[in-house]
Amino acid sequence: MKLSIYYSESTDPSFNQAIEETLLKQVNGNNIIAFLWQNQRSVNIGKDQNPWRVCKPKLLRSENINIVRRHTIGGAIYQDLTHTNIALIGPTHYLTQGIIEKILIDTFEPLKIDIAVSDNLECLVENKKNF
Repeated sequence: MKLSIYYSESTDPSFNQAIEETLLKQVNGNNIIAFLWQNQRSVNIGKDQNPWRVCKPKLLRSENINIVRRHTIGGAIYQDLTHTNIALIGPTHYLTQGIIEKILIDTFEPLKIDIAVSDNLECLVENKKNF
């Protein structure tokens, strides 16, 4: 298994979404990719969600908050620069809870961020989700 770690310096949510989708298409064999990024204020919606049902597009537009569609399923998520995203991309049989915990810890180590991983795979700094 080979682990590659990518950090985006961009905070453009559309750009970061495009990078994640490109990495998803590039992974093969027994490679795992960890991709970390932060977004400017945005609401990210799943591929099948109707933005008029899950958020208020006119209000978001008036507040200069973009709506960005993910290529994956899931709910609407508000993000800003206080939120760090990490996508683990690879074969599902490699991505066990133990492997994911190790990847998360190893990913933040070069950033000099000491994390713990909760039972539901959230990264904690000083026992807090937000860091």
